Amino acid sequence: MRKSLLLSSSASGRHNMGPSPYSVMRNLTTAIPEPDKHLDVFAIGLGDASKEELDRISSQRAEQRSFYLPDYSALDRVLPEASPDSCGIRGEKTFQYKRVFGGVSARDKQWPWQVLLKMKSDGSWEPNGGGSIISRRWVLTAAHVLMCTDVVCGAADVTVVAGITRRTDSQGSNLVVEEVIVHEMYKDNKSYIYDIGLLKLKEDIVFGERKRPVCLPCTADLSQVLSLPALDWRSRCEHQDLIFTGRGGEDYRTVNGFVTGWGRIKKHRDMEDNLQYGSITVQSREKCGTILPDVPFTAEKLCANGNNVDACRGDSGGPFVIKRNGRWIQIGIVSYGDKDCTKGSTGFYVNVARMMEWIRGKVGEDLQFA
Repeated sequence: MRKSLLLSSSASGRHNMGPSPYSVMRNLTTAIPEPDKHLDVFAIGLGDASKEELDRISSQRAEQRSFYLPDYSALDRVLPEASPDSCGIRGEKTFQYKRVFGGVSARDKQWPWQVLLKMKSDGSWEPNGGGSIISRRWVLTAAHVLMCTDVVCGAADVTVVAGITRRTDSQGSNLVVEEVIVHEMYKDNKSYIYDIGLLKLKEDIVFGERKRPVCLPCTADLSQVLSLPALDWRSRCEHQDLIFTGRGGEDYRTVNGFVTGWGRIKKHRDMEDNLQYGSITVQSREKCGTILPDVPFTAEKLCANGNNVDACRGDSGGPFVIKRNGRWIQIGIVSYGDKDCTKGSTGFYVNVARMMEWIRGKVGEDLQFA
């Protein structure tokens, strides 16, 4: 049986983490009997990667073994087929990235981590919000979505629908919930403090083009993709909070991303049938604190708005994502905002980077945090 190995070179033309890919390849070929029969080495270079280095580390065969990609965004067209477990990669390989002004209908496979949450009501299942796939067994959402009146809903009262773009699509996967978890310090839907929750699924999600996990800050996979500095875990989270959200808007850096959901696009309409998405920008904490003065703007929150774009009723629990180095990273969870969903309104989100210690304590080894 022949095994294949992929080695990558960074945009600088050299490796940027760990030992040299050439050293890795040389050690492997020394350790494996008859490497020409049992090992293929493919080399992938990003940007201005050195052709000489790629040719040196790849297997010398008649078929091409070294490849070049213009930048990290090109990985969207490569990794979905190579690694369905990889976080933050769209199932749709031909989507053209563009900035969106106003919510528009999503295309099939465009946001494969987005799920629809349904709650049991009078014997039927009613849509109640959104969430995001973060691993094969876990879905991230908002705490207030998981409340049945004043108590946390039971597992039998919640179901997760994954792999759909149209809310009424009967081809989605209905995932059985094993456990409903709400942050211990969540109080109510008036203050929205610690408005974060998790759903543990009874069985693993089978990943594919329509069902994939989103990347989360402070995880091992993301740190490796972004080649972030070697820091202890808490310092790494603080650093990622800075580069992804500007510390929740404290340092006024521009952070643009997308919010997705099936929520209303007008006050008196039902939830949308087709998944919607819109472009939003993180706002300064100073501004956020003045928008809804009756709701405390606490440290674990951030706010964002766009050009007449905002989350609305029915979007709660859904993801606010940004793109870095070809990966989509969830930095926020839709929490609350202007109840009338008026043009120019601002939405409030849970800052995911600041909640990663809580998430880590709940999901355990189902996510890698090293």
